[in-house]
Amino acid sequence: MEELRSCDDARARWNHLTLPACVVCHISTWCAEAITKVLLSSVMDSLTAFAAVGLAAVSWDSHFTPAGTRAFRHALDYREPFCQMTDGEMIALLDDLLDLRRSLGAHDMMLQAAKCLTNAQCMTAYAMASELMRSDGPFEPEERRFLDHLAVVLQISKFEAQRIDAVFEIFHARLTLSSTLEMSPVVPV
Repeated sequence: MEELRSCDDARARWNHLTLPACVVCHISTWCAEAITKVLLSSVMDSLTAFAAVGLAAVSWDSHFTPAGTRAFRHALDYREPFCQMTDGEMIALLDDLLDLRRSLGAHDMMLQAAKCLTNAQCMTAYAMASELMRSDGPFEPEERRFLDHLAVVLQISKFEAQRIDAVFEIFHARLTLSSTLEMSPVVPV
């Protein structure tokens, strides 16, 4: 099967399928849409793939926590070129990602996305996922397993993954009050 590079390629492939008349008669609209979705799911650009890794990280357990979803949106809002997208473009991207997640699941979406990223993009995507997963507290054992698996999928060495995770452990460490500072009132001269 030749590689599909765009939605148009996928639609063209669907439109040129030749099936026996008896089979065509029994293919419902739902089936046609489902097959088209499968064909389209194999097509993902690097921006969508990058965002898909983030969505997989915040929804790996089928739950969207407020902290995780805020952190995900923040991770995209302040990153080029996502920050240049209009509200409509961002909503369309998120809708497409949610559709993809519903049809493939978080794990398969992550596997698809990994195929579309360069080595540098994989490192950045892993760092984003690590921060997103750390944003709502210390890593739970299941989160740790997900990140370890993500590192393997993205072909990131254990050393590099641990180095990235250590940064977010420091960044998200709980602060405790260890001393107080007494301020003298400022008297104008």
